[in-house]
Amino acid sequence: MDKKSLLDIINKNRDEKFDKYCFILGAGASVASGIPTGAELVKRWIPVIKDRYSEDDIRIWINETIPELDRNNFLNSMGLLEKGESDSKFNPAKYYSLVYKKRFEYVPDEGYTFLEKEMSGKNPSCGYAILAKILENETHNIVITTNFDSLTEDALFIYTNKKPLVIGHGSLAGYIRPDIKRPIIIKIHHDLLFNPRNTSDETAALDYSFKEGLRLIFKFYTPIVIGYGGNDGSLMNFLKEVELRSIYWLSRGEPDSEIIDLVNKKNGFVVKIPSFDEFFIESTKSFGVSIDEILNFLKESSAKREEVFKDQVEKTIRSSTGSPEIIEILKSVKDPYIYGLISYIEKDYNKKEAILIDGLSRFPDSGELMATYAKLLEDKNEDKAIELYDKALILQPNNGYIIGSYAIFLFRIGESPEKIEKLYERAIKLLPENKDFISSYATFLHHVKKDTNKADIFYKKALELSPNHAVSVANYANFLHHTGLEIEKAEHYYIKSINLEPNNSAFLGDYAGFLLYIKKDYEKVEEYFIRALKINPDDPINLGNYACFLQEIKKEFDKAEDYFCKAIRATKNNPVKTSVLCNYASFVIKVRKDIGKADKLYKECLDRYPLSVEYMIIYGDFLISDMKDYGKAKSIYEKALQVDPLNAKLLSNYAKLEIEIGEFMRAEELIEIAFKGNMGKKIKGELEIKLELWFFRYAIFFKKYPNAGENVKKLLDDGVRSNGKVFTGVVIKSEKLNHPDIVHVKKLAKLISEEEQFIK
Repeated sequence: MDKKSLLDIINKNRDEKFDKYCFILGAGASVASGIPTGAELVKRWIPVIKDRYSEDDIRIWINETIPELDRNNFLNSMGLLEKGESDSKFNPAKYYSLVYKKRFEYVPDEGYTFLEKEMSGKNPSCGYAILAKILENETHNIVITTNFDSLTEDALFIYTNKKPLVIGHGSLAGYIRPDIKRPIIIKIHHDLLFNPRNTSDETAALDYSFKEGLRLIFKFYTPIVIGYGGNDGSLMNFLKEVELRSIYWLSRGEPDSEIIDLVNKKNGFVVKIPSFDEFFIESTKSFGVSIDEILNFLKESSAKREEVFKDQVEKTIRSSTGSPEIIEILKSVKDPYIYGLISYIEKDYNKKEAILIDGLSRFPDSGELMATYAKLLEDKNEDKAIELYDKALILQPNNGYIIGSYAIFLFRIGESPEKIEKLYERAIKLLPENKDFISSYATFLHHVKKDTNKADIFYKKALELSPNHAVSVANYANFLHHTGLEIEKAEHYYIKSINLEPNNSAFLGDYAGFLLYIKKDYEKVEEYFIRALKINPDDPINLGNYACFLQEIKKEFDKAEDYFCKAIRATKNNPVKTSVLCNYASFVIKVRKDIGKADKLYKECLDRYPLSVEYMIIYGDFLISDMKDYGKAKSIYEKALQVDPLNAKLLSNYAKLEIEIGEFMRAEELIEIAFKGNMGKKIKGELEIKLELWFFRYAIFFKKYPNAGENVKKLLDDGVRSNGKVFTGVVIKSEKLNHPDIVHVKKLAKLISEEEQFIK
């Protein structure tokens, strides 16, 4: 049979699932992997035997062990034939076991050591890689081999995720079963490490336990023989006696008559092949194996192993006390990633920076190390951090860690949303299981893109990847809190995040904010703020939020101002500074009545974030309520609409302004956009905004919307309020328009507006 016919049979069988194949491998299968054949070893051992023994001793040995038919051939192979004829095609490997026994007869252990050295450090050839993928697929999952090497199992470990059952000793043969799904490797001459069988006595017959196991296998599997010359007595004799469905004997040359007779008796076929590797490359289609899949698996598994190892080192480092011994040991590692982790151990900023500068002098082309340095500089020198991130991306443009870290940084400092989103998307494509980047992207979608539906998907994805990742848990709690979607669920996640990291001041402060604005449990609020500030007394967010609590709830104004000032000092150049300044501006207006100072503070916020719709809304409200500068407020709102034309809160506030100045047509247009543009979206304060919009329709556009009052009542009955809003101007305009029930309008205006909240 030719090779193509065999491959066609295998291919047809793959579709019809008619037959299962097992593979019998001999020494010829391992040649391309650098392991010498029996013939090569015999050639190397013969000179040693000739040096060690006299010619007479050798002749006696040959006469006693080599059959008469082959004595002249063997003498000729040793250069000792004096007269008589010999066969030039004679292969001395036929008597490998006898030569091995003679070579190592005085020190048998030396033979094991020799073979172990010969097989050490050898890597499976490409044929073994393809064989491993075939074995992985469960149908043709058995290898029977006379070899001692571990090339088959090594290939399975390298090229697949399957762990084989290795029967490396006769005592394990009872585990041979044809119904096992995992790959099975049966070493009939034992594994190299388990007393391998080399001598003629040892390989003359197959163990009974192996025979029974192989009989079971051959009931269900047709053997394909590759690289096996039939030179041992054990397997060859067993193949002669066992019942086979058929057999395919693959050979580079013409097999000897003994093999041909066996194949014919078993209704089998001899198939000529160029080599072990070439046959398996050509067989990929027939066995349903893709070389592309092998290459991709190698890339992914190598990267995964490196990632797992580095993650473990990182976890160890992050939990380390920062001992000098650990730092010195890690400094000797020639890897920039590990070097970057060393900087994490160091607590002192200047020493940390020195470590990174030293690392970059050693690894100037490491974009990852450069990004680590950029991360250190984020709060100290934004421009330098951006410069380093850009350089890092030039060095390693497809490094997900660099891209994701850069996205988080640009998000914090309020850079272009389009640029940030592209970076997040690239990072997550490269690192689809990085929970930090996914959770941060969700926060970006929530706060910047205002896409709460998509944000919800990514928050949940981060939690699916790691349900106990404290940052993802806390981020999701904040999301549920600020969208008002599932308040009870939000509290569950806040508590879970604190249980996971009880000393995380950010988590404690977030929960304090939730207790303040949602639960109104003021005793607990102070308890959690104090706990958070005890852990980190310089946390600007907690300092600022605690100041708001002291101002609004405890009415301790001097203490509140003291904490506002502490928060501003603590922010330095941190992006958090803007929200602290904004809240302080509100304090300055309400408590100190200093409109001029408040104006300066609000302008500073907008100077820092000129495209922030949130700050434009706040400043616009300030211009209306405190400075009575309606024209400037209108221009601020128009600018904000250019940035976010569907922002419901902005549209509601702008509509209110237009009503108060008598621009009813524009107000109605803005209300309509607010309703249509946000239908079905989960937005912060959605119900409160709907309440305002329906109230505007009831108070001003009552003729066009006669049922508006019913919608207002329903929302009020559900407990919805628009805290802190003043609707005096709207009521005045309603009265001028001769509303049929102005008393009810005034009553609703008071009900809707209850109390004020701060930015959270």
